[in-house]
Parts: sequence; structure tokens; C-alpha cells
Amino acid sequence: MNIVEYVWQDAEGEIRGKTRILDKEFVGKPIPKWRFDGGSTGQATVDKSDCILNPVRVYTGDNVYPVVLCEVLDSNGDPHPTNNRKSLQYSFQTDREDTWVGVEQEFTIAHFAGGPFSPHLNSSKQGNSYCFPTNLAENLVRTHMDLCLVYGIKYAGFNSEVTYGQWEYQIGPDDPVRVADDLVVSRYFLRRVFAYNNIAVTLHPKPFEDYNGAGCHINISTKGTRSGEESLMNLAERFEEFHFEHMEAYGEHNELRMTGKFETADYDEFSIGVGSRNTSIRIPDGDDGVYIEDRRPAANVDPYSAFHEILSTVNCKKEELGNE
Repeated sequence: MNIVEYVWQDAEGEIRGKTRILDKEFVGKPIPKWRFDGGSTGQATVDKSDCILNPVRVYTGDNVYPVVLCEVLDSNGDPHPTNNRKSLQYSFQTDREDTWVGVEQEFTIAHFAGGPFSPHLNSSKQGNSYCFPTNLAENLVRTHMDLCLVYGIKYAGFNSEVTYGQWEYQIGPDDPVRVADDLVVSRYFLRRVFAYNNIAVTLHPKPFEDYNGAGCHINISTKGTRSGEESLMNLAERFEEFHFEHMEAYGEHNELRMTGKFETADYDEFSIGVGSRNTSIRIPDGDDGVYIEDRRPAANVDPYSAFHEILSTVNCKKEELGNE
């Protein structure tokens, strides 16, 4: 018996999955495409609902069945309008800067113990839960980590966050397509692990008004910054010209999080700071840094769209900006 789980992004960027039992004739062959009801995922109309799952990366490990990340094609086999991976692939193939990225995915518990969750349930002040071992549901965060590692996701670590019931895990660094794929599958695992324990998590960037929101900070380096041939400030300055293009790609409802408070920059203003967590771009403090941190992306960001914008910006040289 050959069990395969197909995973893909729907029209809203949520992660869907369906399981297939493949016949013996498929053993040892590439995993086949599979049709699905796009009318139920916002990717087609009911009267013409067929869409196609095209496998693009297989995740597997010891004693587990494969999980296959798929891109979505329309019924004619062409890339679907929601298939942002295609654009990223093109940007990656034409990347002159050998760009690496890493992500810091934050998420927040939304429902717990049969009802809505609130960080007010914890009497300590905001910040006391940061990197503290008694933050809620650490056992499930570790289970999620173990699952990611078994499947070969480039999982780099985790920590509890400033808001009680909020966590962060890191993926990368690696090339943008690999990190985007890994992030999508890791989000699917995240939903599953917590749902199995009757807990719901959210990637909404501002689930609670009076507490820190949830982001998906992106760390960016180039061959120039890694070799010391380009300064981190020079790389960061490239991003100012395209601030609003980036914000369009950095997630829904992000303006609720980026108010200039709660360790965020203002949504409408671009800023750079050394060691600062209330700026758009943070340059690590010290003389040994090789990357910049873009702190603007929301927790619900589509990594394919975000990385496409980042690669476009990184490959736009400063002299080109001056000629526009």
C-alpha cells in the first residue's frame, strides 16, 4: 500500500490536504497529478470546478508516508492565477545575487480548552512569557518540531514569544524556493498537531489589540553580504524604493499590527535601524552580521509572493534605482 498526502495552498493562502492510496502500478514512478474541487477552495467556479495538483516537492522520512507539496494548475494544465510559486521560480532562476532567506514564523493560540483563548488568562505582564518555559502548549510546539525534522524540513529552532500563548519557529536559511516550500508544509503540520489536541492556532497578524502581534520576519543575505563585499546598510537601503510594493505582498491585515507600537514600525513609513525592533529593517548590532531582518511581513504572509518581491528588489542595483 502506497499512501500519499497531497498538500497545496488555496485561494486565501490556507493549506489544504487530501490523502490518496496509489495502486501498485505507481510504485517507483513519479507521484501523479491529481484533480480536486477548486470550487470549494476559491480557485474555480462550481460549474467549472476542476483544478489540478501538480507535485513539486516530496517530503518523506523514516516510517512515515510521503507528504507531497503541489502547485495548482487550471483544468488545461496551465499555472493557476493563485500559483505564486511560478513567479518565485522565475525570480530565483534569474537571481544574480545568490540570495538566501530564513523566516521567523510566529503564531498564536486562538482557541483552547473548548473556548476562545486570551492572553489575559495569564496574570503576568506582557514580555514575561518570552523564551520562558511555562508558556502555553510547549509540548505541542516540540511535537511540531519533531514532525518537521522527520520530514526533512529545514527547521532551525523555536522559542516562546512576548505574548502569552504565542510562539515562533524558524526555517532556513536556504534558497527562497526551498524555504517557501518548507514554510508551507510546516504550516500544514502546525495546524494538524494543534488540531489533534483540540487547540486552534491563528496566523492573524493582530489577534489581540493590546498585545504584540504576530509576524513572519524574513532574514535576507546575498553573496555580497556574506563575503563582506557589500555592506548591510547598502542592502537595506535598496528596500526603501519599493516599500509599498512589499507591503502589498506582506500579508492581509498587516496594518493592524504595524502601528509603530508593540515592536513594530509604522505601516506607511520605511525605516532602518541597527539592533532596533521598531523599524522596517533591522541590521544586527555588531561587526559579524551577514544578513538583514525585514520585520514587516505578517504571520499570514504568502512566502512565494514575498520572496518574489525581495528577489526583485535585491537584484535591482542602486545605480538602477537612481535612473528610474
